[in-house]
Amino acid sequence: MPSMSVRHHYLPQCYLKGFLDSDGYLHVYDKKERKFFSTKGTEDVFQEKHRNSIQSPMTGERKDIFEGLYSEYDSLMAPLLKKIIESKHTAPPPLDLDERWGMMLCLAHLHWRVPARDRQGKDLIEKHGFRSSFFNIRHSETGEPISNEMMKEISNFDGMDKAYKMGISFAPFHKKSSYESAQHWKFLYQDPGFNITGDDPILRRQEVSDFGDILNEFVFPVSAGRTIISNVFYPSRNPEHGFCLKVGIAIIEQAERFVCGNNMSYLQTLVQLHNQSKEVLENVGTSIMAYLYDEKRF
Repeated sequence: MPSMSVRHHYLPQCYLKGFLDSDGYLHVYDKKERKFFSTKGTEDVFQEKHRNSIQSPMTGERKDIFEGLYSEYDSLMAPLLKKIIESKHTAPPPLDLDERWGMMLCLAHLHWRVPARDRQGKDLIEKHGFRSSFFNIRHSETGEPISNEMMKEISNFDGMDKAYKMGISFAPFHKKSSYESAQHWKFLYQDPGFNITGDDPILRRQEVSDFGDILNEFVFPVSAGRTIISNVFYPSRNPEHGFCLKVGIAIIEQAERFVCGNNMSYLQTLVQLHNQSKEVLENVGTSIMAYLYDEKRF
């Protein structure tokens, strides 16, 4: 019987590998400790012990069931990332529509997988239980929704907040707008590239209230040299000069604790620029997109 895994990554290692330098090092900034450090490979960063394991309410045994489920999405994501990274800006877009929908599925799960969503997951399950327009818990014999008392009991089981977040990750696929936005993705190329990523890597318009709309407008650094842009508000607008620099600053602002990249000097410069941009970022409030696109409404 295979042993249970202990270290569980909330950012897939197949994703983090796109930010390694030529010697296989990842350069990291810890916002909490205000320290920079470098690490060989991706195993020791963006992970927590037993993050995706739960204790059975029946036997008390601990299982890493969610780690196995997330591994399935990592396996789907890896070849899509590789295809984007190896593509050239002179060629047709690297992902067809079916592949974009596959990437959307991976990004939706990534959005809810990171520590920044932990509190929100607990709040949602306390507020709604397992009742929504796209998933519910029903009695196995009658097919009727379970009682409020049973719903409350189940909601208190270890790991149910994780299950809720996995379920709500499918919300974008219940919205026509998600499929329409995927048709207008832009792929931004930088060779060589110095993009950074962080522990909350998908930049999006924070005031979105419908979970089905979370991927209508976003910026996602795929690797050090590739970025996906989905913008339903400016479908024909190309990124302006300095856009990738602002993306890096926004990644630092949005991160709870850790950011990383393939170039220590560039990362240190971004942190300095972020510190100098605090007043602007505070005026933007919760809308990262307002900062990226220099919207005047703030």
